[in-house]
Amino acid sequence: MKLYFDEVFRGLRKGRNLTQQQAAELFGVSPQAVSRWETGEACPDISLLPAMADYFKVSIEQLLGADEGRRKERLEGLLAEYQDFIFAGKIEDCIRVARAGLKEFPNSYELMDKLMYALFAAGDDAVPNGKENDARNRDEIISLAERILDGCTDDKIRLCAKSRLGFFYCEIGDKEKGRAIINSLPDEDTSRERYLYWALDGEERLDYMRGRIFTCTNDLVQELWRLSRHAEDDGEKLACLELCEKIVELVFGEGDYGQWFNRLAGYYICDIAPIYLRRGENERALALLEKALCYMRRFESLPDPIVHTSPAVRGVRDDKRNETADPRPLGQRMAEQLDMPRYDGLKCEPRFEAVLKGLLEL
Repeated sequence: MKLYFDEVFRGLRKGRNLTQQQAAELFGVSPQAVSRWETGEACPDISLLPAMADYFKVSIEQLLGADEGRRKERLEGLLAEYQDFIFAGKIEDCIRVARAGLKEFPNSYELMDKLMYALFAAGDDAVPNGKENDARNRDEIISLAERILDGCTDDKIRLCAKSRLGFFYCEIGDKEKGRAIINSLPDEDTSRERYLYWALDGEERLDYMRGRIFTCTNDLVQELWRLSRHAEDDGEKLACLELCEKIVELVFGEGDYGQWFNRLAGYYICDIAPIYLRRGENERALALLEKALCYMRRFESLPDPIVHTSPAVRGVRDDKRNETADPRPLGQRMAEQLDMPRYDGLKCEPRFEAVLKGLLEL
């Protein structure tokens, strides 16, 4: 039977806010001995186990981690259930699962991080009572982040919590505090992604490069889209948005857009077609809406996961589902954009009605 004493003891010690020095004094050993217990290099003398179990209010079996395998399976099941709900936009269910999980696993920083994210997402405009949720959950979001930063040793979870906390402070209007937190994050120039290439060889190195191209393309297009939101005029905005499409086309190739079928459709409906409408180019706007519907249909027909085939990103896998706070079908969300006043001039057009109907049928 596999034992997990090192993980269990470390979690119990941190749950009591004990340093290794303090734990050593409690159990009459050296700090070095406690360090070796937590790295798995050694185990405590059997005579110490009853006192440890009594102090932490657990059974000896729990202390040794004899049931840790079963507990890990249970935790993985909770996290998978949470992920299914977040993909479905069922935020309240995400919160429920995370809260229930923390009752079973009060020291799970991964569940704390998930709950923090779900509470943040509950303040989204797409969620009923989003503004009220945002105000109600603020203190808990900050408290969860501080617990993670104070006790978690997993760098990935810590950095996720720190970046989300910085973003959260910016969202609630405290940009000075948010910026200070964000500025404390690792610099991109010293990131793993910048240097991992040199540690790899053969096919693994090729896969890494394709993955980097995939990620960097997504990031570049996202920044261009953000830039378009700050453009001084429609011409500049349109130039940024059309460049987005050209970059996607160059990297992914026709038919291999994957998630970009969905994202470009959103750009057409929410950003580009309205520009042409303002210019009086209704025919061009209608053509873009029809293209958006075509892209949405192609996206819906894709397998899950998506596996890219274009040379620059061949073999890169992407989840077809997106984390969202909106439980409505994607087509319905897109169709809602067509109900905006900016489309009033097209609402009697048969082609416009066909696009709207097509989106609602997705």
